[in-house]
Amino acid sequence: MNRTDRLYALVEDLRAISPRCRSARELAKRFEVSVRTIERDITALQESGVPIYAEPGRKGGYAIDKKMSLPPLNFTPAEAVAIAVALSRAGDQPFGRQARSALRKVVAAMPGSEGELARELARRVQLVHLPPEPGAEIQPLGAEGISRAIEEALLRRRVLRLDYADAKGALTSRDVEPGVFLG
Repeated sequence: MNRTDRLYALVEDLRAISPRCRSARELAKRFEVSVRTIERDITALQESGVPIYAEPGRKGGYAIDKKMSLPPLNFTPAEAVAIAVALSRAGDQPFGRQARSALRKVVAAMPGSEGELARELARRVQLVHLPPEPGAEIQPLGAEGISRAIEEALLRRRVLRLDYADAKGALTSRDVEPGVFLG
């Protein structure tokens, strides 16, 4: 097992038994490394912000503060984009900077190809709010199924067939490749 895999497995092992402790000797045996290697790994994890603490005594060892971390969430690219769209509304509002930071963490935690797919999809989805014209009645966007069909076409890179009525009422059928969703 390489060091990166061991560090991840170490955190997961401690998280699974939290709030109980596991001694350095037990961890060394479990990961087939020396006690000194475990101590170096624990120090590296602590320095990177993982909330691991040492409990002294015969029944002591290392433990992780379960309240201070989240388990892996495994968002799909579509879920990550949904979070991105929601967080993008924060803009310059209070906590806007924290919203952008949280989004970067979500995408960074995704596996390589899924994170890249989420970033690529997020570039093609924008939330635009147009102010209504003075005196104009605000119309609903339409059936929820329409938005869902556009989302699916964006996700799967599919063509949509639309029936379109022009200003004179002439009806035509059109094939459309959605590139950007302005909702």
